[in-house]
Amino acid sequence: MNSLHIENSNDKKYIELKNILYEVMNNTNLEFNDISTKSNNKEITFNPTKKVRLDIDKLNEIINTFGNLFTGRDGGIYNDNRYTYKRNLSDLWKLIKKLNEIENEHNGYYIPSGFYYYPPNGACGWHTNSNNPGKRIYLTYTEEENKSFFRYYDNLKKEIVTKYDKKGWCKNKFTVKQEEYFWHCIGSDTNRISIGFKLVEHPCLIENLVNIYESHFNDMSNNIIYKKSNNMFRNFLSGKYYTSYTDVKSNNYVLDLIKIQNIFISDELQSNIQLSDIYWNNKEKCEIGKFHPDIDILFPVILLKSNDNPLNLEYITIDGNERLSKIASLNIKIISAFVIDKILFYKNIRPTTNVDRIM
Repeated sequence: MNSLHIENSNDKKYIELKNILYEVMNNTNLEFNDISTKSNNKEITFNPTKKVRLDIDKLNEIINTFGNLFTGRDGGIYNDNRYTYKRNLSDLWKLIKKLNEIENEHNGYYIPSGFYYYPPNGACGWHTNSNNPGKRIYLTYTEEENKSFFRYYDNLKKEIVTKYDKKGWCKNKFTVKQEEYFWHCIGSDTNRISIGFKLVEHPCLIENLVNIYESHFNDMSNNIIYKKSNNMFRNFLSGKYYTSYTDVKSNNYVLDLIKIQNIFISDELQSNIQLSDIYWNNKEKCEIGKFHPDIDILFPVILLKSNDNPLNLEYITIDGNERLSKIASLNIKIISAFVIDKILFYKNIRPTTNVDRIM
């Protein structure tokens, strides 16, 4: 593992990276993420009285019991004790851009893979990440020197190695292999922040979206009202989906599409979706010609898995009505799309306001 103490670096690029990191932490309304794992413990979070063992005996116990653990949480409630923040691209785009400028990887692009807060007594137990191999970077902040650490098992030396964190921001870089397990864990007796990145191969959708975030937020800061264009992602960032849902007070609800922006880093496209299973505006009237001629059908549509629509079809279109109309006009029968479930959908909708009604 390669480590670099960013906090005291005199290198201009790392000074800029450090400033962005402090900007993210100081100016962002961080949201806790909802934890869902394949284990029976669906809601693992921080417990100040819980102890996570990080010694060699615990590692051997885990290997004998599980053989392999992809994540700390897969080992159950006593193998993880930390908070997880949402990796909102709208909060992290500057950081993503600067980190990739520094790394200048010709074979890929670093995207956020995790965002964690370890209070005193926080820990992530032994695991390998072997289900997701490749290069990793973790940008970590610790409030106190030598009170938190990254620990791993050295397969060559057959021993445990513990790397204690220096105060402030550091960069840790290592490679996870699929077959040669890289067992590692994290422990903290101070406040510790960790923002993880993984290298994904080109082409990477996020790589093209980062600069669009810059334009979007520059316009917002200058009170420029965005008008719909042929830039699909700019449309998405400003877009809304007006639902058919009403509550007991007859309030109507809307989904601000930016609320589900993390589908671009968290989810894979679902393939082989039949166009005949999708409901979209104007489909019922077969008005397939209503679309802008320059619309980009390669930009993924976003679907809600729900048959609550006039045709009782399997999916409802959240974003991409015109794209689907154009796709239908080209006699394409099968597409790939991002698909969200009702849980994510209903957690992010909100009552409409007077501003929504006049837009």
